[in-house]
Amino acid sequence: MALKRFAMIEPTDAGPLLRLLCGALVTCGCWSAPPADSPLDVVIALDNSGSMKVNDPGHLMVPAVGSFVSRLPAGCRVGLLVFDGSARVLMELKEASDADFREKLDTGLRAVDYSGRWTDIPGAVERAINELVSGGRKGARHAIILFTDGVVDVGNPYRDRERRAWLHGSLTAEAAREGIRVFGVAFTDAADFQLLQTVSQDTKGTEFLIRRPDQFARVFGQVADRLKTAWAADAAAAPAPVADGSAPGPARGEAGEAKRMIVLAGMLLSLGVVFWLIRLRFFRLPRPAVLVRVGPVPATIQFRNRVFRVGRRRIAGLRRVHLLLKDPSGREDGKIGRLHAEIRYRRGRFYLFDNHSKNGTYLSRGGPGDEADLYRLKPGEEVPLEREARVVFRNHEFVFDGDPPNRLVGGGDGGTESDVSASTLRTFCHYCLKGVPPERLAKWKKYNLCSECRVKVDEIEDPKVAEQECESNLRNRSTNRV
Repeated sequence: MALKRFAMIEPTDAGPLLRLLCGALVTCGCWSAPPADSPLDVVIALDNSGSMKVNDPGHLMVPAVGSFVSRLPAGCRVGLLVFDGSARVLMELKEASDADFREKLDTGLRAVDYSGRWTDIPGAVERAINELVSGGRKGARHAIILFTDGVVDVGNPYRDRERRAWLHGSLTAEAAREGIRVFGVAFTDAADFQLLQTVSQDTKGTEFLIRRPDQFARVFGQVADRLKTAWAADAAAAPAPVADGSAPGPARGEAGEAKRMIVLAGMLLSLGVVFWLIRLRFFRLPRPAVLVRVGPVPATIQFRNRVFRVGRRRIAGLRRVHLLLKDPSGREDGKIGRLHAEIRYRRGRFYLFDNHSKNGTYLSRGGPGDEADLYRLKPGEEVPLEREARVVFRNHEFVFDGDPPNRLVGGGDGGTESDVSASTLRTFCHYCLKGVPPERLAKWKKYNLCSECRVKVDEIEDPKVAEQECESNLRNRSTNRV
């Protein structure tokens, strides 16, 4: 399964992949923790999805959060945000000792109505990190209290996987770089406790589980106690000063550990480069496949990718879209999905895959214009794709050819020159009505031209066919002159 997912990544997706790899390496390192007695800045992120109305019918979470804030140490600054399909800040970071703090906190908590439809946990973490980075105090301890009763759900399974990977990768790495600790609180067994546990541990935080609403006050009290002792544990683990009061230098074991980390990072990067080169060499089509656009302005699109993506935007998540579909005015077609469909090559056969598109992907095994056997693929369905099959993405119609001739005229993503040497072909000029030997060909861009009349020539593999076509054209020209 891991190799299959790796095969689905294109060479053009190297940038995001390397950023995720660097983020994971940063997470493996350590950052300088602030002193245990430094001030504390906390952002509380509360789940406002509709499932909370079922799990917490008495709205017991709101008073529990108010009691939790009152147990925080003096001088603490608190921010509040809620999230469902998006994350919204209800109260910016504000010191708990301010005169209007309790009024603003109560106003923000009254906005928690459990009316959201989705659960965008990564969006909440990103917004909380931004609040602490932009509004947090320098040298203070920074923490995020992440409370949820569900899993990452933004209404699209593909985007759910993307955002979960984003949270595991770059978001967690950013929190680690900024010294922000995430304390995940999962409410009920339906919550993604494993996700909260991973994020909390990677940022040196702690995870908690609440199974019933009557446990809110007790568990939030444990969270407040943990905030007071989390940084003290790091201070206790720090090396003690030597007798003369100077700080000790790095121990021999620590230097060896740093060297091992550098060697491990180099090995991981080298392994990634090797796998990427293997992919460039072995994960492309042996010969280009072709999509021919049907319409008033026909076009030929060649591609050599084993996964050829069709959509309306160049980048969809971490993947590159190869064929962009536009409306008649040349602008982005809003009825086409960002990643609408894919053509996949596997074990010598092509397959058409519909990526849960809203307006559908259609397939017909008849020729162009045959409407009788148009079949709409089910969302997420993958069907074999035969030669001369007609493929329709909403109202964009193409004819597929998985075994094209050696040379095709026309632009397209991934287009390549012929694999057959020009010396093995007979070239024919329709203006001069004769074959043109290779030494008399002229090159313009990627086309072959007749050196006498400067007209594009066609390439014909069989010399007998070229001679018959030449004789036929000569007879037609002489007849037209008469």
